[in-house]
Amino acid sequence: MKQRIYFLTLCLWTLVVSSLWGQEKFLNSLHRYPASMNPSFHAFQESTKIGVASEFISEGKSGDFSQHTYAFGTTFFESYNFQLAVDFYNNKLNTAGYNYSNVLATYAYKLRLDYNWVLYPAISAGYGSYRFDFNNLVFQDQLDILSGRIRPVTQDPIIASDNYGFFDVGFSAMLRNDENFVVGLSVKHLNQPALKSKETGTSVNLDMLMNLQLGYELDINRYGQNRLPDYSFLYLFTSISRQGKEMRNSFFQEVTLSNVFVGISEHINMLEGANFTDFGLHAGMYINGIEFGVNYRVPFGAAAQFYVPNSLELNLAFDLMAPRRRRSNFSRFY
Repeated sequence: MKQRIYFLTLCLWTLVVSSLWGQEKFLNSLHRYPASMNPSFHAFQESTKIGVASEFISEGKSGDFSQHTYAFGTTFFESYNFQLAVDFYNNKLNTAGYNYSNVLATYAYKLRLDYNWVLYPAISAGYGSYRFDFNNLVFQDQLDILSGRIRPVTQDPIIASDNYGFFDVGFSAMLRNDENFVVGLSVKHLNQPALKSKETGTSVNLDMLMNLQLGYELDINRYGQNRLPDYSFLYLFTSISRQGKEMRNSFFQEVTLSNVFVGISEHINMLEGANFTDFGLHAGMYINGIEFGVNYRVPFGAAAQFYVPNSLELNLAFDLMAPRRRRSNFSRFY
């Protein structure tokens, strides 16, 4: 009996690990919050900001619900040329009993290469934890076929919970000019932390997550000769990620018209067992240093609908330096 318990627990734990750790969760509005992938982007405008982004997913009739939350706070020390930031991540699936949390602190240094180019290398360190609560799972002896009910009690001895934490280290860099171009590179889980199950003694190492970012902004009304607002920009952003054998390529196109922005995005996912695509629609506005945005993600194709359900993501950020700067130009580069 004891061997059966360990065997079933091992199989269940391996199944959950393979499905949830295969590729980490990404923000649907990654182009607006690139620091969630590359912490060096916190120093992009050398400002003091706080913000939060939450994605909500519901599986309809099944009742499955998941929520992914990202929050941050960052400030720039102008006298010493460095930026400090704290990032918080949380991802939970209520029916699977899965909860992941991570807190990351980042130090980014400003290094001006010449009159037009600035480099921001950064080091990040933090602590993460995973929790698997198998008590939320439904076992065979809980199913009442005649009444169609699920009994609240089971006799299966596999019921257990697993908790473990890990120390995490990452490196990132971001290079930008003062006009219209930015490129970034980040490596998360640089130390490839080992995650050990207390129930089975099994250990799994997190693969390094490598990400390349490219951004380009075009002033589409530079001379004020058309009917667009004076501050009108087209922003193109690309993110290429690789973790283990899996990749995700994201492409964002966004138009800013004064203090309003709208855009679309395409995401190509290449997993070990399937390839699929999903699309995103987003919009938002700036009001006195406050940025509010909404993103709606839609899967494309049968494979995408299996892996990526429709989801809604809400974003809110406060630029605490905006009143002092009195910015009316909503370009990222000014």
